Amino acid sequence: MNKSKLIITLTGLLVANSAFSMWTEDKHGNVINVKASKLAKAEIIQPKAKIKKTKIAKLPAVGVMKISFKSIDRDGKVVTGQSEKDVACLAYSIFREAGTLKEPDQIAVGQVHVNRLREGNWGNRMCQVVYANKQFSWTSEKMVGWSFKQRDKFMNEARGLMNGLRVRPLESENILHYHATYVNPKWSKQGQVVAMAGPHIFYKNVPF
Repeated sequence: MNKSKLIITLTGLLVANSAFSMWTEDKHGNVINVKASKLAKAEIIQPKAKIKKTKIAKLPAVGVMKISFKSIDRDGKVVTGQSEKDVACLAYSIFREAGTLKEPDQIAVGQVHVNRLREGNWGNRMCQVVYANKQFSWTSEKMVGWSFKQRDKFMNEARGLMNGLRVRPLESENILHYHATYVNPKWSKQGQVVAMAGPHIFYKNVPF
């Protein structure tokens, strides 16, 4: 699937009235309303990630797969049993984890969320996966508002992932971890690198 077709596909997934409701979730999964008036003047810019003092990750050897639009199709399994609230949790997590990155990089991050949901260790609802203890660093930070345009975009991606959109090389219940290149978590030594998407390195078979 080429880039233009994928974008059209994602756009077609949008529910017509979703642009008029603005909400996110707190760490307990409770809905937080965001007043549109505060976002109408300009689109909220995704803040830069806070870089903690830690060792920089050693980049994978040359030849590691790079995720692109060619890695994405709509032939994945449909995720069932999830509510619109769960879709919104996934959308907001993609926004916070990869909001400034290219679309394939964002969908790759979302794919790991879906993998975790299917694996089941972090819960059987997407909001449980997103807000699992100490899994995604942004969940311990202040909530960041998003504009109508941003919300539409990431809801499109999240709804697509729930309905069969996938990153083929990353669609596996064994691929459950990733980290940015500017950090070097201890667990990264225990897994096997499978791909990169933007600044994120993806792993399989990481013990947890």
